[in-house]
Amino acid sequence: GVSIGILKIVFSKPDGVILGVHILGDDACELIHYGTALAQAGKTVWDVTGTVFTAVTFHELFATAALDAVAQLEKDAWATALDKLGVDASGCVLETKLRTLLV
Repeated sequence: GVSIGILKIVFSKPDGVILGVHILGDDACELIHYGTALAQAGKTVWDVTGTVFTAVTFHELFATAALDAVAQLEKDAWATALDKLGVDASGCVLETKLRTLLV
């Protein structure tokens, strides 16, 4: 049979500190201890991306979830920087910024 589940890292923005994990699935009881240890130790999602996991285990899901979290943080950082510059995500100057430049 096919095993279905989810592992989600809950983290703070913009520092990436892990606050907890949500795990659903058959082997959640095997994974929750590591997630709890990460949160209690104040680890960040970047710390998890630098961890080597034995293949093939469900613990590799932590690395995948951490990479997704890092991508979110980087996207947010770029969006903030572009907004300050008056540029949208596609690289176009926002109309409000254009108006201030032309005045």
